[in-house]
Amino acid sequence: MIAEAVLVVDEAALMRRSPDSFGKAAYHLRVFGPGAGLPVIILGDLGNHYAASVTNRFDEIAFIVLQWALKRRGHSHAELRSLARWVEYYCEGAHGGSLPESFAEIWFDPPSRPGGFPALRSQQLYHDDIEKMAGGRVASWRARDYTAEVLTRRGIGVIRAGAL
Repeated sequence: MIAEAVLVVDEAALMRRSPDSFGKAAYHLRVFGPGAGLPVIILGDLGNHYAASVTNRFDEIAFIVLQWALKRRGHSHAELRSLARWVEYYCEGAHGGSLPESFAEIWFDPPSRPGGFPALRSQQLYHDDIEKMAGGRVASWRARDYTAEVLTRRGIGVIRAGAL
């Protein structure tokens, strides 16, 4: 594991079969342990097709991460925010463009009507905000180096969602 913040608990590349026709999907999971508050979980997108992006698959990925990192099962969308602070991450140059690095804290609001779906909400954050949340340094990446293959060469383990 590559040390980043003072309180890194775990880090992995999550590999899973995308539930649609876009094949495999990969995400970078960084879990920063609870200092004074909740753990901070950063979910990075490793160049997935838009349909399998961390934004579009956030709830599915979050429930996998709960099971893997926090050893918890059976929670609702509304409960995610009470268990951790969730952050999606896109590296500099994500999706082949010239986009800058971005972080956004993510949560779900309750459905607006009975039987409705929870609404995904986000708040853009600066890198400094993330480092304050995590309690120390949080590494930045560039698209050419932000792949599951590069992460594993750097000693970061791989978890396969089907094995959980």
